Amino acid sequence: MHPLVRSAVTVLSEKAGLLCYDKERAKPSPIHTEAVTTNQTPSQQGTDGNTDHEQAENLRILSSYLEERLTLFNVDEPFPDLRLEYLSREGQISVVDYLAKMKNLKVLYLGRWQESVQHHIEVDSTEFLKGLKGMEKLRFLSLQGISRITEVPSSIGKLFDLIILDLKACHNLEVLPAEIKHLAKLKYLDVSECYLLNRMPKGLSALSDLKVLKGFVIDDRHSGNSGTLKDLKGLLQLRKLSISTRNGNFPSPEDLDALNALHPKLEKLTIAWGGGSKPGDKTTEGKQDNRRKLWNCLGASKEGDTDPVALAPKGRSSEQQAGKDIPNLEQGNGAPSPSLKLGELEKLVLQCYPKSWTPKWLTPTSLGKLKKLYVRGGRLKSVGDSKWETIETLYLKFLPEVRMNWREMNEQFPALIHFETLKCPGITFCPCDENGVWPQDHLKN
Repeated sequence: MHPLVRSAVTVLSEKAGLLCYDKERAKPSPIHTEAVTTNQTPSQQGTDGNTDHEQAENLRILSSYLEERLTLFNVDEPFPDLRLEYLSREGQISVVDYLAKMKNLKVLYLGRWQESVQHHIEVDSTEFLKGLKGMEKLRFLSLQGISRITEVPSSIGKLFDLIILDLKACHNLEVLPAEIKHLAKLKYLDVSECYLLNRMPKGLSALSDLKVLKGFVIDDRHSGNSGTLKDLKGLLQLRKLSISTRNGNFPSPEDLDALNALHPKLEKLTIAWGGGSKPGDKTTEGKQDNRRKLWNCLGASKEGDTDPVALAPKGRSSEQQAGKDIPNLEQGNGAPSPSLKLGELEKLVLQCYPKSWTPKWLTPTSLGKLKKLYVRGGRLKSVGDSKWETIETLYLKFLPEVRMNWREMNEQFPALIHFETLKCPGITFCPCDENGVWPQDHLKN
């Protein structure tokens, strides 16, 4: 967020009575309403008596209070379900009914908003999610970073006004309900970093307004109940797509045909190899091990210098596992290999690419407007010999086997104005700073 925008949001939030920014701790703190400043919520006021009339009146006050709420935001609560359970017990109703009474709620942000993963959030039960059934006017739902959510209830399909659904980094999420296809107004769906999610539901083509889809999982088992890339063909508004797969041979010619059939206005594409758990591996240890390996591959391990090529999808031959390369069949002299043909694509991100050679489908002629190329982690030994005259920004990180010097890079990327590298010892003679960054300004000096 731009500093000026951040300052404006902080000031306006304080004036509106939404948040009070604690400058010493550099984080916001909630401003309580008048009912709360007296140490009593509407559910507590008048509960000292035991008559049915008083209890009914108290429930009426609570219901009125909840119906007026437009936003519920988790500022700094590591166990949001327990907090909601506490509030609902004060009103002598269930947590499901407590949330269901927020009929006019438009923003429900229970997940993590901080960038650091050190801000841990988890729930003991997902029972409270059943309360979503009453939030028919909800537009924004975020459960980002909440652990121990294994599935989302099917009642989410009744949130017909929902525009943004953020399930990023729900590390225990295993299933997305098929009813998600009924969210006709959905524009933003994020299920990235949900490493236990092995398939997508069918029918996503019904989300005709979808512009951003992050974390689309390719099901290697080709289950009839799984969504495929072909289901995305009807998403005419799609601008940003990220894909997660465990198949080392992805994309196949059929996959490339499906990608090329996407709307030509797709601007950003990310492909990450190695996500998800093994088909048939339902043990917690197996699933968590795959998640750990993926983090290591991306260089995100807290232990430090973890081998970024530790993860590659299964299926390599014994010669490859022994460190020997087999002939590159993609680069043979036979029929021309299919390429990725997305004429409007501006940014391409490849994470944990499992092969040592540059993919044949990656060609400058078919990606004529590509400006940004990010390659992070994997076994890649070279970025090929094609000349990319449109790429202005290049990121090469955690690629210990890549060999290239600065002269070769300038010849291959003549339009380069920004370059970043990290833990790529084979990239030499680059005029980068101590952080591995080279801006165009260095040429002026």
